Formats: sequence, C-alpha cells, structure tokens
Amino acid sequence: PMLAISDNGTGVAQGNQTRIFDPFFTTTREAGGTGMGLAITRALVEAHGGRIAFVPTDTGTRFALTF
Repeated sequence: PMLAISDNGTGVAQGNQTRIFDPFFTTTREAGGTGMGLAITRALVEAHGGRIAFVPTDTGTRFALTF
C-alpha cells in the first residue's frame, strides 16, 4: 500500500531536494529548525520495512510512503 501526503505551500527548492532527508539539513535554523524531522521519519519508516520518498510537483510538497 502507498500513502501520498502533500501540501500547497511554496515547495522545496530544486537545489535542496536531494538533501531534505539528510540529518541536520534545514533551511529554518533561525526559526528553531534542527533538520532532524525528515531524517527521523525516514529512519522510522525504513525500520518497519517501509519507504518514504520526496515526489517533485509543480506546487507544494509531496511525499509518498510505501508500506
């Protein structure tokens, strides 16, 4: 089974798309971001045999979770 999650925000800059799952990568450090959220999410999903992937879109941000 697959679950897609998306929003209609500003999206992820093309230059950041390959780095968003890297531990400590953040574009919001001045606002208190630590860059751990997606790294932790990926680790949890993979620990249970699943997969999470960023899906490029024209608007917003989309992730696909495969269970």
